[in-house]
Amino acid sequence: MKKGRKLCAIDDEARILLLGALNWLYEIRSHLTPGLREEAVSRIVPLGQDDAGVAHVCWALLCDGRFFIAFDDEERLNSQVAAAAEAYGLSDTQEKLALELIAGADISTAAEMLGISPNTAKTHLQRIYDKIGVRSQSALVRMLLTAVRREV
Repeated sequence: MKKGRKLCAIDDEARILLLGALNWLYEIRSHLTPGLREEAVSRIVPLGQDDAGVAHVCWALLCDGRFFIAFDDEERLNSQVAAAAEAYGLSDTQEKLALELIAGADISTAAEMLGISPNTAKTHLQRIYDKIGVRSQSALVRMLLTAVRREV
């Protein structure tokens, strides 16, 4: 959240993660040559879930020597999950299922949204777990949202 001209975290864990991301970007910026256009880099900061189970994240971005913070940017979220899906070799359906789960849907609701049976969704979820090397939905969300990428 923003208070006046300051960025504030809702809890200590989110504050630590956000400060860590900003320090990481600061370190990168300190190694850049002033005046040269640099490729943008970003780090995703998971902010937890709301009461409805929807995951919230923010992006700490460094572009041309300037810091930016973007909150709950759906386009950026889709781009991040697409990049992670490519890196882990997820199918299109597995990627769509992962996006539904990140948005807070349970497996039955996600299956309905994708037009597949709950059993098919469970099979896809197990294959996602196997490809990524996780065993829970929270670990899956964390892995997909924190997969390192250089593009934004």
